[in-house]
Parts: sequence; structure tokens; C-alpha cells
Amino acid sequence: MRRKLLACLFAACGSDASRDPALAYLLERAHKDFAAVKELAAKGEDASFACASVEDAARELRAKKRLDPSIGEWERTCTRDAPLAFARAMIAKIETEKPPRAPSCFALERAVGKLEEKFKDDAEVKPVSQKLRSLCP
Repeated sequence: MRRKLLACLFAACGSDASRDPALAYLLERAHKDFAAVKELAAKGEDASFACASVEDAARELRAKKRLDPSIGEWERTCTRDAPLAFARAMIAKIETEKPPRAPSCFALERAVGKLEEKFKDDAEVKPVSQKLRSLCP
């Protein structure tokens, strides 16, 4: 009986994500969290926590050599678009604060740090980085 159960488990972990319950759950969760990421980015709110499971799913899929068409969009949104939207919203908030509050500057520094990891020379990221340095010396 135990051998049959193990054989079934190994057979279920084949090449198709629909036959791998763990991978299927990971994908389902990532798709739900990605919807939350897009909503948060549209509002200019911090999406870093929602991006965590999306980024984990992308890493897991790449490790298993399974390329989901969503991976590129997930990565672009979580590494560039969402942090950029949040940084712009934080800049607007900091500009209304006199003097800038430390938590706002910290949040902006964190967002700009994430952007500069991969997009330091991006035409849209450079002005945000410069604004950080002028607002939060």
C-alpha cells in the first residue's frame, strides 16, 4: 500500500503543473496576489509584501524549468512598476510634509533601493532617485 501511495505521489509530480498540487497551489496563490499587486500599484501603495509570493512563484517556476507566460509580467511589475508607483506617491506625500517625516523618507528609500537594483539607468527611475536625495538628505 505504501509503495502504491509513493508511486502515485511521484507520478503526480510530473512535468505538468496541473498534476503537481504544490505547484498548482503556488500558481493559484501567485495569480491572486498579483491581482492585489496591481491594485496596490494603481493606488500608489506599497506592494512589496504582496509581491513576495509572486516573486517566490516566479523563482520556483524557473527552478523547475516551467515557463509560465505570466512570469515576465510578474517580474516587471514587482521589480519596476509597483515600486516606481509607490515611490512617486511617497514623493508627493513627502512634498506636503514640512519637514519630511522619517517614516516617509524610509519608505521612499526602500522603494528607490529596490528600483536601483535593476533599473539604475532607467529614464523614469533617475528622476525619482534624484528627488529622494533632494527631499530626504
